[in-house]
Amino acid sequence: MKYSWNWLKSFVDIDIEPEELANCLSMIGMEVESVSSSGNDYIFDIEITPNRGDCLSMLGLSREIAALLGKRVTLPPMTYAEKENKTDDLIQVKVEAPDLCPRYCGKVVKGVKIAPSPRWLVERLLAVGLRPINNVVDITNFVLAELGHPLHAFDLGSVQGHKVVVRRALAGEKISTIDGVERVLDSDMLAIADKQRPIAIAGVMGGVNSEITQQTTDIFIESACFDPRSIRRTSKKLNLSSDASFHFERGTDHQALTKAIDRACHLIQKLGTGEIYSGVIDIQPQPLQPRKTWLRSSRVDSLLGVKIEKRRVEDFLTRLNFELQRKDDDSWTVTIPTYRGDVEKEIDLIEEVARFYGYDRIPSTMPLWRGIDAGAPDWIERERLIRRIMIAAGYYEVINYSFVDDNIDRLFRTETEEAVKLQNPIAEQMGILRTSLLSSMISNLAWNINRGIKNIKIFEIGKVYHLAKGMKQPEERETLGIAATGNFAKRYWKDGERGFDFYDLKGVIELLFRRFGWETLSFVPDNIDFYHPARAAIIRFNHHPIGHIGMFHPQICAQLELSQEVYMAQLDLEPLLKAEASLVKFQPLPKFPAISRDISLLFDRDISFDAIARWINSLKEDIISEVKIYDLYHQGDNIPKDKVSISLNVQFRHPQRTLTLEEVARAQQRLINLLKEKLNAEPR
Repeated sequence: MKYSWNWLKSFVDIDIEPEELANCLSMIGMEVESVSSSGNDYIFDIEITPNRGDCLSMLGLSREIAALLGKRVTLPPMTYAEKENKTDDLIQVKVEAPDLCPRYCGKVVKGVKIAPSPRWLVERLLAVGLRPINNVVDITNFVLAELGHPLHAFDLGSVQGHKVVVRRALAGEKISTIDGVERVLDSDMLAIADKQRPIAIAGVMGGVNSEITQQTTDIFIESACFDPRSIRRTSKKLNLSSDASFHFERGTDHQALTKAIDRACHLIQKLGTGEIYSGVIDIQPQPLQPRKTWLRSSRVDSLLGVKIEKRRVEDFLTRLNFELQRKDDDSWTVTIPTYRGDVEKEIDLIEEVARFYGYDRIPSTMPLWRGIDAGAPDWIERERLIRRIMIAAGYYEVINYSFVDDNIDRLFRTETEEAVKLQNPIAEQMGILRTSLLSSMISNLAWNINRGIKNIKIFEIGKVYHLAKGMKQPEERETLGIAATGNFAKRYWKDGERGFDFYDLKGVIELLFRRFGWETLSFVPDNIDFYHPARAAIIRFNHHPIGHIGMFHPQICAQLELSQEVYMAQLDLEPLLKAEASLVKFQPLPKFPAISRDISLLFDRDISFDAIARWINSLKEDIISEVKIYDLYHQGDNIPKDKVSISLNVQFRHPQRTLTLEEVARAQQRLINLLKEKLNAEPR
């Protein structure tokens, strides 16, 4: 914000040079961006932090300067003569939403002459970056820059029924604001209305239907206090920001309302602009009392690491208009000024003491603390290991926002799930908390594919948020997401390219489980909406479902303009992070050679290789060391519709001697006979 040196000097007797003042302000925590000369004035450009809304005015910064220099603040004149006619005889005000408007004040001025502002007023406004419009609007802007409280002037003749109602807007209600844009309101917004329609968006911007024009003769000056959160939500929803909303969002002083009106009326009378009616409409359903807290001298010394005399603590805070009442030898009861919304607790008061004592005077010392390396919790170490395994397998880690597009996330939600909606989203496409990591990762793939990067393998570890219908609180789950597309291996001079497939992704998950020594992992084929009907499975651990894996549905790929096959998986990490890892034991290399045989049979279509392998491993055939699948056909000339052709590779090995070919042949035939008998297999 810009501050005028000459304007500040009308509040405080500043007896130091502008550059020295800038340095002093920096030392108490004000970020002075620049000090520039402008004619016979100097302009300070200061970055005010969001919690210090009280400093967004000449008066606010003058309070800081006065405390710094040990001077007093002189308020501008606020006196004026009133007519006998009363304001409340001309207009009625009703506050229907006191939770969003705790105080509302107003005053009527008749016989207004709309004209350009005098030169001194124009120069003051231009100095702080405000554009002159006309005398009445300029006065309200002048008071905002001077005292820090927004005012709004309505054309009283345009207020139908001479009645002002502060209420929540009706859903779908429309208003054309003074920037010429028609805006649609909702029931969470606060509106200033007359008898029939909204005439302003409270705390944000006025309406065209009640703005000050050259034909205006009577005005109603509004000075109100609005809920900061409500103003910010409205401003964000409408994508509409103004000087007024900027101040209201940061909190305004509820005790400054009538002072702002008095200052505006003084200036109106000074410029001979109109006749001021007596009395002020002041509606305050629940008068706000100054807040109080307490402060201990011993706590000041303990936190700052330096001994500060009690009288100096009292001096610093008294300069800042805090009222201190001695409670005992070590503590005070402190009354907080109404404009200091950033001060609530003892620690805030200690910060004020530190600012004016001087951060540069607090000695730097090492803390008297001996650290003990307790190590990270087991679940963190396990997550780190999962990351190392995935990276070693050639996957890149991605980290996405938890906020996602509802249109994409709904693809991965079940009918019994609802998404957690954000009240104040960063962007329209980031309006909910994700229920699946895949909703973020599919966007990662699309972004890269559209930029010519075709071979992608990524993973993410993060939280998802499940909200079952009827539940108020969502459940957070730590989750692993995996996604891959393109070619599994690069093309070399003697080897061709091979596209990524379902089993590549399945193999990575199996690798992960083997690293922890977990063997109770299974993949059960299932029909999942967002996966290809024939290439999807539920992942089960200890016989409980923990995730899913599959090829992304081609129709959804087309909708998202993904031009290649995408394979994805998601696992709930909670049971994995809690499960006890099995000790991976070293197995000595076999001393005797293995003999490999291929067996091709027709099986029932609904049987899986996993079930076949588990059944073979359960046989008491000591010489069968390994079973693998190497070929699979769902259809063909010699394959019935209810069958599937599976080719198995079986390794035979004896732990203590070399097998003969006759022994292997007999074992192979026994296995084939058992498969025919027990699993209804048929020769191909």
